[in-house]
Amino acid sequence: MDGNGDCEIVLHQAGRNHENSHNEPTSDLILQAYKMDGTFLWEINLGKNIRAGAHYTEFIVYDLDCDGEAEIVCKTTDGTKDGVGKIIGDQPKNYANENGKILDGPKFLCARD
Repeated sequence: MDGNGDCEIVLHQAGRNHENSHNEPTSDLILQAYKMDGTFLWEINLGKNIRAGAHYTEFIVYDLDCDGEAEIVCKTTDGTKDGVGKIIGDQPKNYANENGKILDGPKFLCARD
C-alpha cells in the first residue's frame, strides 16, 4: 500500500452481518490497513448505510494507476468515514428499513491510495 515493496494487510471487519434473507440490522463495516509488523496505516468505516454481508460488501486492493502503490476501491454512501476521517455525504441519514435492509439512498464508488 505504501510502495516500499513489502506486503501489507487489509482487514475486512464485518462484525454482525446478515444475508438479505435475514431481517435484522447489521453493524458498521470497517476496513483497516496494517503493515506486516502491525503498524496501523488507516481505517475506513463504511457506516450504517452499507449492509454487512459476505456476498455484497465488495472491495479490491490493487495498483490501479501503476505507480507502485496499491489503492483500495469500495462502495460507499452517506455516512462513510474515509481513511483520513472525512465523512462522505450526509452522516445522519439512515436508509435502513425496519428489517435492517438498505433499499434506498445514494451509492458511490470511492478509492483510497
